Amino acid sequence: MNHKPPAQPVFQLYRYQILPLSRQGFLPLPGVQSLDDLIARKNEIFAHALGSIEKFQHPKGEIIHRLIVDERDIVILRMGALKKVHLHKRDFSEKQEEDWPSILILINNDPDVQTVAIQLDFKVFRRTRTVAQILEDNLNVVLRRENLGVYFEPQFEKSDFWATVEKYPNRIVEASFDLVSPNMANIRQSLTIDLGALNKSTNTRRTVIELNSDPGATLTLSPEDPILTGLVDYASKGGGPIKLKIQGLRRSITTTNRVKEIIVDELSLETNDPKLLASTLESLLDE
Repeated sequence: MNHKPPAQPVFQLYRYQILPLSRQGFLPLPGVQSLDDLIARKNEIFAHALGSIEKFQHPKGEIIHRLIVDERDIVILRMGALKKVHLHKRDFSEKQEEDWPSILILINNDPDVQTVAIQLDFKVFRRTRTVAQILEDNLNVVLRRENLGVYFEPQFEKSDFWATVEKYPNRIVEASFDLVSPNMANIRQSLTIDLGALNKSTNTRRTVIELNSDPGATLTLSPEDPILTGLVDYASKGGGPIKLKIQGLRRSITTTNRVKEIIVDELSLETNDPKLLASTLESLLDE
């Protein structure tokens, strides 16, 4: 695997969804008197939780961060990770020093967007998924007090999924969809299975839909199938990963390894004006 930093700043896209932890037996909270009120204010509570975190905890190392922009629905923060570097001195001795390389994280907290763009830089984190997990774990510590949970999932191109299906004709024996219950109407429109209603009636956070062929047979996965295309469309927008098990391959193929990317002009990131940075990057996450 090539671990060289990208030539231009690359950001990978994730969707987050904010759900009540429990819909039954709701107890009023300070400033929140009903479940409907909690759902209506979920993005406001999310933003407050993010701003309240003084230090992100990570079991594999020390993390620092600083909020650069925090206005309207746009939050931009810089996150750094502790690295140890060895310096070689003139007398041939070595000295270990701290290094704090960092990345940018852009969050659009509009209730109809709820998208995060995480800068990809192998000097800081090998995978943006690690950053998404840091955000999720630390935010949930705070959000649980408000009967809420947040769940980050990578976005991917639908065409990548269908290209994989075409690449392995008559060899796919299992397709698994691990889907987060939706709280955004605009990304669940294509679903023919009402996961939102299922969440309300059962309190399910994730729903796994698994397709398995008979032994000796394979699945028929077609883009003409409205049920299947609805699942793929929802998953690709950050609804959850899809895993394909293929005859002859030792490992399954999963969409989490193909995160949707955007490339940003480097000059756009070098401005010292936070508002200009916010306005420059906001248009990237307005879908």
